Amino acid sequence: MSPPMPRKTTYSTVSVDKISASDFLQHLVDGSVLALDVAKTKMVCALASVSGEVLKIFRWGSVRRAA
Repeated sequence: MSPPMPRKTTYSTVSVDKISASDFLQHLVDGSVLALDVAKTKMVCALASVSGEVLKIFRWGSVRRAA
């Protein structure tokens, strides 16, 4: 019998609609790191300072095209 599959990693995320750039500007003066995880329906982005401190992880769904 094979070992069980590991659990998926869960993130504490905030909806992109609730993010304000002014909340992060003071931390991003020297630069920033942006990491994206893009999937078919769910997207996640981590925003970090140059020193590697994660400031916020936020999420959004895919945009549907109107026919």
